[in-house]
Amino acid sequence: MITKKSNAYPSFNKTPKHVAVIMDGNGRWAKQQGLLRKEGHKEGRKAIKHLIEGALHYHITHLSLFAFSTENWSRPKQECDFLMSFVIKSIDEELDYLHKHNIKLNFVRLENNRLPTSILEKINDAETLTKKNTALSLHIMFNYGSKQYLIDCMNACINASNSPISLKRFEEKLKGNIPDPDILIRTGFTKRLSNYMLWELAYTELFFLDIYWPEFKKTHFCDILDEYQNRARRFGGLT
Repeated sequence: MITKKSNAYPSFNKTPKHVAVIMDGNGRWAKQQGLLRKEGHKEGRKAIKHLIEGALHYHITHLSLFAFSTENWSRPKQECDFLMSFVIKSIDEELDYLHKHNIKLNFVRLENNRLPTSILEKINDAETLTKKNTALSLHIMFNYGSKQYLIDCMNACINASNSPISLKRFEEKLKGNIPDPDILIRTGFTKRLSNYMLWELAYTELFFLDIYWPEFKKTHFCDILDEYQNRARRFGGLT
């Protein structure tokens, strides 16, 4: 297990292909520090960097980050407006880093016309620039809610064919060739899924951390991978 003073990554016998994350607690961390909520979101971006660096080191091929849910629209307009502008700023400031490190960006979102045109244009440009990158696929779940996303995929399958929906055809529509997450990490002292990837997390190993997302560091990621070594993944069968 990595120590807090070490900069080295430990070796593990098995590593996940796909890690999903619910980055919870930015606003509460900021309040605890006597700061505005937006400062928590800014600090949370640094934690994402720690996660990406770890994923690249361990050759994890997919990261899914829950950035903004459909339920988050119920927050004060001022905060929603800030988060929209923050996404644009983050893309502008981080796109070169992501592209340089061979990271593919993929925004998973509901097509419900709630996102401003300026953000959609930024998203499309970022996805186009990075679409051929192969080291890591970074899936940003933005304006996303799993229940509605599942319904939309079902309707798309029904509209495409009059035949019954098969498991294979539905999953191809839902997630293409992306494997289900092996690990879910949630920070923020909360232990629930919050309408996040409900289908894909059916057999995922769950890790709930009693820290806020801005506090997430390399040590936390390595500790999770260390515990993952002892998780027996039987998928309903026997060892």
